[in-house]
Amino acid sequence: MIALTRTVLVMLCSAVFVGSNASAQSLHRVTVDEKIGFIDGTGKLVVRTPFDDYVSDFSEGLAEFMNPHALPKYPLSKSGYIDTTGKIVIKEQFDQAYDFSNGRALVVLDDLTSFIDKSGKQVIKLAPDQAARSFHEGLAAIHSNFEFWYIDTDGEIVIPKKTGLPKDFSEGLACVYLPVDKKLKAGYIDKTGQVVISPQFEDGFDFSDGIALVKSGGRYGYIDKTGKFLIQPVFKSAYDFSNGRARVSKGEKYGFIDREGKYVIPENYDVMTGDFSEGLAAVCRDHLCGYMDVDGNWAVKPSFQFAYDFHAGLASVDYRTYIDKTGKIIWPLNKK
Repeated sequence: MIALTRTVLVMLCSAVFVGSNASAQSLHRVTVDEKIGFIDGTGKLVVRTPFDDYVSDFSEGLAEFMNPHALPKYPLSKSGYIDTTGKIVIKEQFDQAYDFSNGRALVVLDDLTSFIDKSGKQVIKLAPDQAARSFHEGLAAIHSNFEFWYIDTDGEIVIPKKTGLPKDFSEGLACVYLPVDKKLKAGYIDKTGQVVISPQFEDGFDFSDGIALVKSGGRYGYIDKTGKFLIQPVFKSAYDFSNGRARVSKGEKYGFIDREGKYVIPENYDVMTGDFSEGLAAVCRDHLCGYMDVDGNWAVKPSFQFAYDFHAGLASVDYRTYIDKTGKIIWPLNKK
């Protein structure tokens, strides 16, 4: 569903290119002289922008920025997009704007939802009473008045209208909420719209590594693509599989299980613990965080107050600091 309007604002200026041949997938957002910029994996500043509050991460080579002074809606913010050189390629004009996916971005203007291409051209326009989710695996869910359907990137209907609520496709299946005995239950459909896992769960999530997290009987477990429980619903809290591991909790602490449901990292860690990404997970205990590998060995000893997922070889820790997988500080370059 469409997310709430962001409250962060930015000042408008033309963006300034610093480096060359920047890859969107390997850029990391930083603050330089109170303005937002991007570094590469070596800590080199490759893009400067004049924006002091909000620029999103890059998706498919473009990043959203906001300008609070764009007319005629001043003082409400307007959104546009910059490329990896920092150049404004889609001017600020939208009330809400989201990441590009499958060459399309979901945008909202004057309470009307549409999709644009990378030139900023409106390619799919929705009716006033319709909302949408972003494209995933070539399909986007449209919903209105507890009915939903899926369209392709040309706006053509691929999966006809159904009663209920939709989620996104992942690994060829989408969790949808369908009416069962006057209640909505979570099941899964394929890309033809056929129900392949009957609606029976209280909640359902994306497939990852061939496994999906579901809620049943007030607890969380994991199913395969036939709907069979691979790991019984015994967890108070649980998250998607990544790198062959899933973060779970039966109480107040967190640990990690493998695909057979066996603990590889015991439930000894705090709620700030994250999921595995690029072979490492931020793991926290006694208010300090470090990084463990998939076997539960410390790759980076706990020494941070905050630690986030690795992306393109770097992870953000504490206050505006990036480290590599050895724990070496990459940004700021002069920080010890």
